[in-house]
Amino acid sequence: MNELRAAWRALKASVEDLAEQRQHYLELFEHAEAHLVTDATGIIQEANGKARGLLQRPCLDLHGKPLAALVPLAARARFRTALGGVGAGGKTPEWRSLLSCGEAVIAVDIAVRRAESGVLCWRLRPVA
Repeated sequence: MNELRAAWRALKASVEDLAEQRQHYLELFEHAEAHLVTDATGIIQEANGKARGLLQRPCLDLHGKPLAALVPLAARARFRTALGGVGAGGKTPEWRSLLSCGEAVIAVDIAVRRAESGVLCWRLRPVA
């Protein structure tokens, strides 16, 4: 019985540690530059506060939307080509694209990498 209690305490401590680590990474995600997480095809799964501010859209307007839909039609083919070049576990060289941000279209430098889980992690940096 003592072994079971010790195992339970160890498991509970591990769960609490994981919860703290998760919170730490969520805080880093929210306070970093503009970041998005998409599935492998570019469908937006998550957007931090800076990305929502940059794109001038609330989270609900972004979730489930193809990132390519925010790229003006004239730049979309180049964007999709760059997206297709993201290899498993790899990242692409940074590239510049246009994004529709509310009523404006702005230039952004984009860096993307594929996580081990298969999702794509995007960093969007407005061009000054």
